[in-house]
Amino acid sequence: MQLPHFDEEVIATLKKRRAELKIQGKNGIYEFIRLKREVIEELDLFAGDPCKADKQKDLMEVVNHMPRVECSVNVFTKIEKINEDGSVGGTVREFKPCASDYLNVEFRVRYDHLEEDQTEGYVHSRNFPYLKKHAWHILMIDS
Repeated sequence: MQLPHFDEEVIATLKKRRAELKIQGKNGIYEFIRLKREVIEELDLFAGDPCKADKQKDLMEVVNHMPRVECSVNVFTKIEKINEDGSVGGTVREFKPCASDYLNVEFRVRYDHLEEDQTEGYVHSRNFPYLKKHAWHILMIDS
């Protein structure tokens, strides 16, 4: 329901059309925004609506601007590589750290829809009427 013109009826149509077209995956927004433009148009979510073209245009504009983000985390420790002659040959990553090792945490955020040299831009919404640069907050806890 975060997408424009989506209500219970449109969501029911989406579920039905995904089954008819044999589109795999869940019916969440995360998967929906990753569908190709042609597939979203083929779903024909606003069939029979007199404002179908306008609603489809609004939907595609939002889908094109929604961030498609992939996050990954690597936890490793750096250990020194010892050569056969006993000299230090640099460091390597060890992905099975022990309890008392210093840990390196590598958190990577990749935007699927942006090129390497592009930036994310600003947050925009009707309910958020001023410019604000978005930010990431990372919380690490020890369970």
